[in-house]
Amino acid sequence: MRLAILSEMPRDWSNRLTQWLRLNRSRRVEVAGEIVPERNVEYLFYQALLGAWPLDLGADDVAGIERLSERIVAYMIKAVREGKHQSSWSNPNTVYEEALQRFIRAVLDASRRNPFLTEFHAFVISLARLSAIGSLSQLVLKLTVPGVPDIYQGCELWDFGLVDPENRSPIDWGIRRALLEEVAAVSAADLAQGWQDGREKLFVTQRLLESRRSRPDLFAEADYQPLEVEGERSVRLCAFARNRGSQSLIVAVPRLVYGLYRGSETADWGAAEIVLPGHGTWRNLFSGRLLVLRDRVRVRDLFADFPVCVLLGESRSAVTNPNGVG
Repeated sequence: MRLAILSEMPRDWSNRLTQWLRLNRSRRVEVAGEIVPERNVEYLFYQALLGAWPLDLGADDVAGIERLSERIVAYMIKAVREGKHQSSWSNPNTVYEEALQRFIRAVLDASRRNPFLTEFHAFVISLARLSAIGSLSQLVLKLTVPGVPDIYQGCELWDFGLVDPENRSPIDWGIRRALLEEVAAVSAADLAQGWQDGREKLFVTQRLLESRRSRPDLFAEADYQPLEVEGERSVRLCAFARNRGSQSLIVAVPRLVYGLYRGSETADWGAAEIVLPGHGTWRNLFSGRLLVLRDRVRVRDLFADFPVCVLLGESRSAVTNPNGVG
């Protein structure tokens, strides 16, 4: 999700890349007349590092950075071998791979003053909450749109694992069971405040899976009705309703979050409103609030307690919105 956000900030990303390439220029070496790493491989390195950097890792954590360095080295060697340009599984170029490893370890050396690590860590922190909200949006959509959701066991919390063998690592079910008990007794607002521990992702998963289990016909057979969103921030919201007989739900999640939050801790929804499919009483699945709504609702009200929203119908009219658009 951090990498997805980069598409919203191409100029800033390009400027930062230029800076990092300059900071790490002295760490590149020449092998057989070519610079290692070449530009494309170094670009991949920065992307992998951005995606894999743990939330609790500081730029001055020598042992933590060393562990991250080992992970990134393994990932990059696998990547260049599968790329088959400078090395491959069948014919490893050990000289090239050793030079690449030296570059990575030098770039990620936290034992001495390292301006790159300071700059890069600050960038990771600036995207951390936004990417978490994007992850929650994706999770809500996965569990509410028509179709069968695909959930990977072990991904109930924030996950920064790379490809194999990391994606085959043992799962700590003990911590997940313990956190599952905690989320049952904590408010959605409190979970959002302490979002770094991943409990809010587990909370969303638990609430929606429980709703699917208790309302199987709704999620399996309901229609899909895109809802109209009005206001200058409308492009940054995905909203739809699903109805089956007397059962209904409304889903609203943010998208393109970089421009929505603009460096703030709260989203700027302005006067954006969702045009509703009918009058009714709804319960917010995450906050528990009961809402009596008529023709429309302000988006900022839906996200007052939590960054994503699912409303379950308690009662509603049979009115539909024939002009609903995505």
